[in-house]
Amino acid sequence: MLGLLVSLLSSTIAPDPVAADRAIAVKVDQVYTGEGEVLRGGYLIIRDGILVDVAAASVPEGAWVLEYPGASACPGFIDPVTGLGAGRNLQEPARAVLPQAHAKHSLAPFHRDFRQAARQGLITVGLSPTSDNLIGGHLAVVRTSGPEEAAAFVQDGPMRMALVDDAFEWNRAPTSRMGAMHLLRQEIGEDFADSVVIDARSADQIRLSLELLGGSGQSVTVLHATEADEVRDSLAAAGASVILGPYTLSSSRHDLKLAAELADSGVPVAFTGNGHAAHLRTTAALAMKEGLPAKEALRALTSVPAKILGVEKESGTLAKGKRADLLIFSGHPLDLASRLEAVMIAGLPIELGSTESPKKGQGQ
Repeated sequence: MLGLLVSLLSSTIAPDPVAADRAIAVKVDQVYTGEGEVLRGGYLIIRDGILVDVAAASVPEGAWVLEYPGASACPGFIDPVTGLGAGRNLQEPARAVLPQAHAKHSLAPFHRDFRQAARQGLITVGLSPTSDNLIGGHLAVVRTSGPEEAAAFVQDGPMRMALVDDAFEWNRAPTSRMGAMHLLRQEIGEDFADSVVIDARSADQIRLSLELLGGSGQSVTVLHATEADEVRDSLAAAGASVILGPYTLSSSRHDLKLAAELADSGVPVAFTGNGHAAHLRTTAALAMKEGLPAKEALRALTSVPAKILGVEKESGTLAKGKRADLLIFSGHPLDLASRLEAVMIAGLPIELGSTESPKKGQGQ
């Protein structure tokens, strides 16, 4: 069994065809479901890449058993807004408004950054247009590992928009926020998009975003939202979500406290780590240090971004019927002293990677 375990964890594998119907049973001491619940002990039972039980007391006959004494399991991490592997192909300098654009056309599935992300525990990302366009087009929901270690496109995600200064250029219209609001009111209607991610940082930008989108039926997520604390009641009333980060040791205390303040007001918070799992964990840990509850911090890496990207029915939590995308840590998933011991994507263990950061330019 030890030899089998080493083989399983050394590379991406497919089960033995002769035993394709065998279940996999993963034994850990704690299961963090991604929705705030902690299950003590038991087996995660996986068949055909799907969780069929998350705290089983016994193992199905003939199952492969992988045991991790003292370890904990959590859902695979999700980064809702990245430029992973696409670089400058996610912006269009000639036009400000591109509602028909799709980030999936910039997907480079064999890019090494996707393989590295998967091996560090980042399982799903939102490949997103940048903030250089007023309306940048649709995000692409991407699994960082697919057949032959290629990233796999899942579906189109939310519409990406921006009201920040980067969206305005002197040589194309609109050149001001006044002109932008007039144009956006013409563009946005019931058929515009079901979900929108909009880069709005100041309190005024956030307020205008909510006025523009809040009454039109769209699900609204505000990206970066530096001054969200000044309008958090408005965000909560609109049912909006917020994406924050990445944070570092040099981030201001105001920024680090923001997640806790928003969560306390009932605003769902997700984190971005610019396509790097270690940055996600660091961001969550720093927010926890400034008051964000651990269960909300883990939700910000799992279930909240899954909902923002529209994949919450299959991803983001450890529950029966969900994809078996899970991470095994030596301790609490957000304790930076905990080691990542295993990554399983659709029930298959994959090789672990280094902690080297992706190239610059992955942030959105």
